[in-house]
Amino acid sequence: MLFCHGSPRSDEEMLLRTASDERLTEILRGVDADVVVCGHTHMQFIREVGEKRVVNAGSVGLPYGATGAHWVELGPDIGHRRTAYDPSPLRASEWARAPEILSVIDSPASEEEAIAEFEALIEAGRDATLIN
Repeated sequence: MLFCHGSPRSDEEMLLRTASDERLTEILRGVDADVVVCGHTHMQFIREVGEKRVVNAGSVGLPYGATGAHWVELGPDIGHRRTAYDPSPLRASEWARAPEILSVIDSPASEEEAIAEFEALIEAGRDATLIN
């Protein structure tokens, strides 16, 4: 199992569930692990390409789609999980980024909206523009 933020090639490269098998094969070239666990795009998915699985764990604080902490359970099986949490401590916080983070927690963009934006960034060669 290999853990990385973006991809095995770069912490800033975006892996999406919509990536072509050809793109994933190129990204995984030279990787010995059978399973690659990534994040960066904050959207859970499991994709198989050849003998390899790519798993996006999701995001605890800035998910797309449904609210809550999105995470992955690893063991003999791989399963995506979502846990609800109370954001009221963050609402009471004086942290400067709290309003920005709360706006995402309260009204996360849909996965389809995020994928469309990220695919455009990938096409433009600007994989590194996400806030993480």
